[in-house]
Amino acid sequence: MPSRDPFTQQLDLSFDEPRHARRIFPVRELVGQVREFVEQKYGDVWVEGEISNFRPAPSGHVYFTLKDAEAQLPVVLFRRQAMLLRFRPEDGLHVIVRGRVSVYE
Repeated sequence: MPSRDPFTQQLDLSFDEPRHARRIFPVRELVGQVREFVEQKYGDVWVEGEISNFRPAPSGHVYFTLKDAEAQLPVVLFRRQAMLLRFRPEDGLHVIVRGRVSVYE
């Protein structure tokens, strides 16, 4: 049996590669788990920002980006909620919105 270098033993250094099992996710499974986590963590949030790229769809849904100086958040306002708005969203409008964060599969 070969003797190990005493310094290596003392420091408990091992140069063998770890044998971890690699987990390979199907896309749907990973996105589903991320969606579940995000929806639990951010189920009811208020966010402040500026509307940009406002585009109403023929379906009645409204799509836009909510942004500030540091980041952007894509937003979907579904038809039922869009019909309840008391104002007309437009690019450049500074708003505070309430909603839930989700990830689209």
